[in-house]
Amino acid sequence: MSPPLLTLFAYFLAYAGMSATQTTYPTTVELDLVFPRDNTYAPTELMPLVFAVQNSQAASSLGLTIDWQIGRIGSADNLSFSGFWDLTSTNYSSDPYYIFTYTPLLNETEGDFKMLWYVYAANCSSSGSTDPSFWSGNKYVTFTLQNGAQQPDLVAATGPETCATMPNQTFNVVETLPQQIDPGESGRNSCAVLAEPSPTANPCAVPLGTAQASSISAGITASACAGSHPDLTTGCPQPSQTSNANLDMPVGFMWAVFGLLGLVHAGVALCVL
Repeated sequence: MSPPLLTLFAYFLAYAGMSATQTTYPTTVELDLVFPRDNTYAPTELMPLVFAVQNSQAASSLGLTIDWQIGRIGSADNLSFSGFWDLTSTNYSSDPYYIFTYTPLLNETEGDFKMLWYVYAANCSSSGSTDPSFWSGNKYVTFTLQNGAQQPDLVAATGPETCATMPNQTFNVVETLPQQIDPGESGRNSCAVLAEPSPTANPCAVPLGTAQASSISAGITASACAGSHPDLTTGCPQPSQTSNANLDMPVGFMWAVFGLLGLVHAGVALCVL
């Protein structure tokens, strides 16, 4: 067998093995806030917001929706904006699975900020209902923006010295049930059955390497450069430069209103690593 055929055969075996993997229940799915963290950063043109889903193969039945809001602490300017990810039809193609977007609204702003976030999930009964019936409760992280401080560093945020304090939410999935409504409405055909208590988290299982962090940064840059009103107009890659970034990233739409609650509709930017 020639080397190219051997290579193709190896890829086929790897793919077949991935496809044949079955989830054994009960199992734990974990959602971690990778960035930002409780730290001080320099204002940056594209401030990253990154989550990670662990045991992503079992996450599709949860129909996760993540809502978040960032606001300045102790300021009269009412700088506040929010966004969400609807992951109900997501194809979780890697584990862990990284979800990311950015905000361009903190590029020249100093001060203390709070990021509030929470997650909804389906929790099915014997009826197979997929109405979101699990709410994580409010979770938050505070951070400071200060000129001259360190630039955002995704690798350091998940390093051994800091990973244990990563905000998270775990799900104890004891089984799945067939979904009773049309799967086309939610993009999935099963629904998770959850049980208490929530399992112990293991956020240190999602360390980001330099290559992964670079892929996320490339995805953020590509998204910021896209659209008719891009947030970034310099340093944008050519289309051929993004083809090898290994990204599956629908273009996000972002906007904000100052003085009110500025909505940032974060079109789901998904990194396949």
